[in-house]
Amino acid sequence: MPVIAFTSPKGGVGRTTLAATIGVALHRLGWRVLAVDLDRQNALRLNFDLAEELRGIAHEIAGTQPWNELAVETPAGIYLVPYGAVSPAEAMRLHAHVGQNQGWLRQRLTPLAEQRDLMVILDMPPGPSAFNNEVDSYADLHVIPLLADAMSLAVLPKLQRGEYLLGVNAQRPPLVGYVLNQVDSRRQLCRDVLALSRDVLGDDLFGMVHQDEGVAEAAACQLTVLDYAPESAAANDITAIAQRIHTALAPG
Repeated sequence: MPVIAFTSPKGGVGRTTLAATIGVALHRLGWRVLAVDLDRQNALRLNFDLAEELRGIAHEIAGTQPWNELAVETPAGIYLVPYGAVSPAEAMRLHAHVGQNQGWLRQRLTPLAEQRDLMVILDMPPGPSAFNNEVDSYADLHVIPLLADAMSLAVLPKLQRGEYLLGVNAQRPPLVGYVLNQVDSRRQLCRDVLALSRDVLGDDLFGMVHQDEGVAEAAACQLTVLDYAPESAAANDITAIAQRIHTALAPG
C-alpha cells in the first residue's frame, strides 16, 4: 500500500503538523493510516496528546520488536509509531546504524506497506539524513511543504532538480507534491509567491494552506485543526490536499 514521505530541505515549514493532519484527513477518506516518526524531535505525537515516554523506533535498533507492535492508536483514529524520547547520543547511534546497515529501514517498513488498505506516512527529519538514502527511492509520494516566502522560492529550482532526494533511480522519477503552507493572502509577497508557484509547479502543486489561528490553537491543545476547528480555512485546505493525494494513490 502507499508510502508517503513528508520531507523538507529545512525545518520550520510545518512538515510535522501537515503530516499528522493530512494523515487524519486521509483516514476520514477511508484509509487505514499508520504514521511513523523518523524525526528525533519525537514531535508527531504532540498532535494527538500522546505521552513522551512511549517506546519508539530509536529504542528498537536491534529489530527484535516489529514496528506494528510499537504502534499506538491515536484519539483521531490513525496509528502512530513514535521516534521515542532518547538522548542526542542515542539518536546519533540510530542514524549511524541506518547508514551502516543498508536495507535496515526498508526491511522494517516493508511489512507495514504490504498491509491491505494501509497508508504509511513518514515524517522525515529536515534536510538530508541517513533515512533518505532508502526512503527517497522507496516512497510512492514525497510531500514537500514550503512557506510562501523568498527562501522557498530560492530553493525551488534545486527541489525540482531532485537535489534534496537521495538514492532515487533516474529511470523512475519520484512522484512529488508540493504544499504551500501558512499563506497569508493579505500580504502581497504571499500572493506573489503563490502565483509564481502555480506557474512553475503546475500540477505538482498539490495545494495551499491558509495561515490560520486555528492551527496554532489546535497545537496548543495537542489536537489537529480538523478536530479543533473543522470549519476553518486551514481544515478545508488540508482536506482538499488529502483528496488530491487520495486521487493520486488510490488503487485503480
